[in-house]
Amino acid sequence: MGQDGDGRTGRRCILALHDHLVIVMKCQDSAFAAAHLARQESVMRVVCHDVGCELAEFNGDDNTSAC
Repeated sequence: MGQDGDGRTGRRCILALHDHLVIVMKCQDSAFAAAHLARQESVMRVVCHDVGCELAEFNGDDNTSAC
């Protein structure tokens, strides 16, 4: 298989796989501060690099809203 832009090509196919991982917490109660989110993003970028993919976007919210 070769690579063509955003997708991989084979003899009779073109593949472009995109995955979305969404983690939602029911009760935040100060669960993640800005430092936690920065560390989580850096770890996710390393893991993605190790498996040969790209972390396109990371959105975190350090708010302290309660249940």
